[in-house]
Amino acid sequence: MANNMAELGLIFQSDKTAEQTKATLAEWIFKARDEDPACYENAMCLIGWHNLEPSSSQKKRYSEDPRLAELRLREFEFYREKIKIDRETFIILKEIYSLLEPFDYKAVPGKIETIYRKSHTGTWFVYVGEIVSSGLEIRKGMGITVYASGEIYEGYRIEVKPHYFGRYIHISGLVRTCGYNKGNIYGCSEEHTIDLTQSPRRAMSPSKSCSQINFKHFKQLKRKVSVISFHETEDMHLWK
Repeated sequence: MANNMAELGLIFQSDKTAEQTKATLAEWIFKARDEDPACYENAMCLIGWHNLEPSSSQKKRYSEDPRLAELRLREFEFYREKIKIDRETFIILKEIYSLLEPFDYKAVPGKIETIYRKSHTGTWFVYVGEIVSSGLEIRKGMGITVYASGEIYEGYRIEVKPHYFGRYIHISGLVRTCGYNKGNIYGCSEEHTIDLTQSPRRAMSPSKSCSQINFKHFKQLKRKVSVISFHETEDMHLWK
């Protein structure tokens, strides 16, 4: 597959390739990734770069796997115990998170573990997801990281850095779904800001659109967009 990756990429880019052909190739790529560890990295590169979607049957199988529930935002007590996150910070994060569709990992995780500690910047975080056998270093896999500062990263990592694709959520309301190459963003398929109109202590209807929400009650918690990707691309040396 490694020798054919460039050729497959050209097939997906070509306007002459029929959609059915692309769908068939995508299904084969997802199957190769799931069943052959040797194909994992090349398959994930193609999936991330071309934003490939699994077939309907593959999506159904992935969505029904109970392990995915472990990679969603948990309740406040879990994060208070692990990283001592501030209650107000968590309430706002949870409100934003509740307005989003579940992140699509386009796969199911293997063995899931939890680690929590300070990053090299001094911010506490907790990671739930795939980890190599040492229990300290993330492999080429998926997981969710929540920072006490009010940030979430859901997606894939390699050498502990965001890789392939993932979704970054900030307490200011910024939501960004991007492709990554070892921490560097190479393109975003989604970027918008969700603003809350009501106190985060009130339950909000998931049916509200982003345009109906105003974050005016929490301006003091906003940060400039130019600096909020602080943890999104950090290398987190202390994970190693």
